[in-house]
Amino acid sequence: MEEAARPDIIFAGDAAGGVIFPRFSPSMDAVYAFGKVLELVSSGVERLSELVAEIPPSHVAHVPVECPWNLKGTVMRLTVEHYRNEDVSLVDGVKVTFGPRTWVQILPDADDPLFHVYAEAQSEEGAATLAQTHAQRLEALIAERSSDE
Repeated sequence: MEEAARPDIIFAGDAAGGVIFPRFSPSMDAVYAFGKVLELVSSGVERLSELVAEIPPSHVAHVPVECPWNLKGTVMRLTVEHYRNEDVSLVDGVKVTFGPRTWVQILPDADDPLFHVYAEAQSEEGAATLAQTHAQRLEALIAERSSDE
């Protein structure tokens, strides 16, 4: 939602299919989104399939990383410190943006003793590599802290 607030964004979506039209509302609105799709299709200028074809492909990878409950706070703090000189957003976990459509997000799970590492890149392989690299960094950090206790 933070990205949708930028003035140059006219449409934003999430991995679960939710969409935001920030000029209409700062939150997801399925009815408005459906109306916009109908408006685009009824204009007859382009077919829906042509519009969808213009959307750049999204390659997102996910790696869960187990972490004892008692270390989650420490791991988050150390992760924030590690990326302090990068383009970081702390709105939802730790999200580090490396370039256009290239980022990694580290989210602590609210219900289970683990972290979720999500990554987007220009290719499936790039996303998988980015997610795995950062998951391995978390695993090493967790192992190091576990041995300290």
